[in-house]
Amino acid sequence: MDWLLILVVGAVLVTALIALAAALTAASSDRERDDHSSERMAVWQAGFADSDLRVLAGMAAAARAELDAGQIEIVLAHSDGSGDGLVATGSRLTPGRLGKRIAHGDGLAGRGLAAGRTTLAGLGGPGDGDPSSGLVAMSVPIVSRGAVVGVVCATVGEGDRLFSGWHVTQLEALAEEAGKRLGPAAGGAREDGLETG
Repeated sequence: MDWLLILVVGAVLVTALIALAAALTAASSDRERDDHSSERMAVWQAGFADSDLRVLAGMAAAARAELDAGQIEIVLAHSDGSGDGLVATGSRLTPGRLGKRIAHGDGLAGRGLAAGRTTLAGLGGPGDGDPSSGLVAMSVPIVSRGAVVGVVCATVGEGDRLFSGWHVTQLEALAEEAGKRLGPAAGGAREDGLETG
């Protein structure tokens, strides 16, 4: 009789563990689906297509690996012309960051979009862009068809490792290559003065 009770309790525990594992897997799948939806929405709001998202996500992965960065974030200029940006994709982004609107001039990404050039943050904070002392973050413009369409931001990871001028050059090269591979943004033909039909 005791063995029968032990078997029943064991079967109930195994069933509960399987149900818990299935729920955790489903929740993880939903998070991944939500993240992908947020990426797609941000790319569309910036006027780009799904194929451009693949280019940018590939650049984010390559940048993180090549720079040994803690985080890579790609912010695209919003198509409404406000000067604001949208977090479109990245690598090791904090939860809830995808799809977030970045105000014009706000933070490293917003300042990079506003300036249209490489923006650095050294050990002394956002205004300290001296590479000789080491960099903790950088924002590099993504230029496509002669216009700054976004920025890629890299942040150092945990520990004492800092970025150098070499890292800035590498990120600029990756951003340049990605910019060449992006398709035209929606409305780009109108901005160039071409008739759309």
